Amino acid sequence: MLSLVIRFFTWVSARSDAFCARFLRRIDIVLEYTETYQDRLTEAYDTTTAALIHHGIPFLPATSGLFIFIDLRTWLYLLPGPDLMIPKESSGSSLDQDFTSGSQELQLWKWLVDHGVALNPGEASHPTECEDATSSRLTAP
Repeated sequence: MLSLVIRFFTWVSARSDAFCARFLRRIDIVLEYTETYQDRLTEAYDTTTAALIHHGIPFLPATSGLFIFIDLRTWLYLLPGPDLMIPKESSGSSLDQDFTSGSQELQLWKWLVDHGVALNPGEASHPTECEDATSSRLTAP
């Protein structure tokens, strides 16, 4: 029965389906996993928010989940406007490499992702997820 419920939400491989069904039948293991995961998530959240505060990056305190909404509008002025095309070699800024077209928010997103920061731009976030369309959704490490 459990495997039917899992399949209802998404297509998963038979191996994944069997693992999830066995895992979820062992409530002791589920509780241990949940406790460990919550501790690790709390530690990651604390580390991430401390870094955001240290670097002066505004954010909305998270209430649950893996994401923190951050406001990166302060850095948008570093990027060319949405209709401006700049050849790679014409600007001294490393922000202009390979992504000098599109909205400034998407340009900043691409630069950050290319430099190891996992986030979704506010343009891609569901309107009910954040208060402001310019908030980016950062994935806590």
